[in-house]
Amino acid sequence: MAEPQAQVQAHMQGVTLQTVLDAKLSGGAARPVLCLDHNMTVGQGLKMLAKHKILSAPLIMSPGLEDLEGEGAADPQGPTLIGWVDIADILRGLLHQLHQKHPRLPANMLLLMTELGHEGKAFTGRTLVSLTGGDDKSLVYEGEAGAPLLHTIRAFYLNNSGSGRAVHRLALFDAHGQVGAVVSQLDIIRYMAHNLDALGAAANMSIEELGLVRRGTVVAHAGSDSLPTSPTQSSAGNAPAAPAHNGVVCVEPHMPTLLALERINALGVSAAAVVAPPGNGAKGGELVANLSVSDLRCIQTDHLSVLALPVAEFLALLHNTSYLGYSQRSSEQAEHPFFASGPRSASPPLTDPAAAAADDNVRLITCKAGAALKDVLKLLSDNGVHRVYVIDPEAKPQVIAVITPTDILRWVAKA
Repeated sequence: MAEPQAQVQAHMQGVTLQTVLDAKLSGGAARPVLCLDHNMTVGQGLKMLAKHKILSAPLIMSPGLEDLEGEGAADPQGPTLIGWVDIADILRGLLHQLHQKHPRLPANMLLLMTELGHEGKAFTGRTLVSLTGGDDKSLVYEGEAGAPLLHTIRAFYLNNSGSGRAVHRLALFDAHGQVGAVVSQLDIIRYMAHNLDALGAAANMSIEELGLVRRGTVVAHAGSDSLPTSPTQSSAGNAPAAPAHNGVVCVEPHMPTLLALERINALGVSAAAVVAPPGNGAKGGELVANLSVSDLRCIQTDHLSVLALPVAEFLALLHNTSYLGYSQRSSEQAEHPFFASGPRSASPPLTDPAAAAADDNVRLITCKAGAALKDVLKLLSDNGVHRVYVIDPEAKPQVIAVITPTDILRWVAKA
């Protein structure tokens, strides 16, 4: 094991998940953890997630009336934790339902909008429990919060249920089944960013020196057969995404958003770089945006049709900016309720004269391969993002790699 890595591991062995949680709570008051009931429909679950502007929540099974009225009613049983539902599960379920009718989704925007209108309503009437397998090791008993953080990273964050799949957050529950706190991978990244001295020499080493830059790009084209359209699904449509791809995934800006998300899901990642297509003048191969499953935050049943829009138009409306000619000023979908309630970027609105005069007004989180680990940790932590794209201005496409919290935790945990 390299000495810089050994220093980081020694520190992670000496602190715990509770250390990270305490650091998180010191930044502000703890918020109650939203839980979703297993009998809720997908549509009801989406409303709850949208109301709280979150992407995921633990799934619980509440006791039925017969449990409350029977023997032991004076001490009723509390809710039972059965898994976790997040927006990615809902996306996979929607794709599965659409694939029952269309093994290959239509690339035509109007046809896709029609199908989303028909199938979307049926899908959102399903129960949430049909979207989760229930065997999710991201639910952790609070007593385990005192285990060494290095063990927790290896056994829970990076090896969910022994599958080798990573999970992005852990829910800590007590003896009564109540979820008291959630600790995400990004919380650990923030802890590292605020304790750089504990990382030793690694903090000042470049991400390339540390082996974090894994060059390799997959570009998903609209209508392409080069990528799988969906991982193998169970009859309930609750199978997990395929194992994560090791390189950076790119999508073209003019393909329908749902087809781009379909490719993202098939490769087992949660986001993709949006790159200008070849032959697009000086912009050919340039990174223009980031498309993430988290962009579906606040989506509800009546909003699903917007997923048929081209990626660049969807993101331009979502972030109140412009991409490759798409903008709020020119789109017929600009007044759609989803874009009124969805997340906004930190970019100034197009009513700003300086912004309106610009061809594109894009806020992207990027670095070069020579960036120090401490700087990448700061980018992730300060911006609250889950990926930093590594850029080489001379390459086509310019995005050569991506760094995520999972990548950094895998480096930390590597024996």
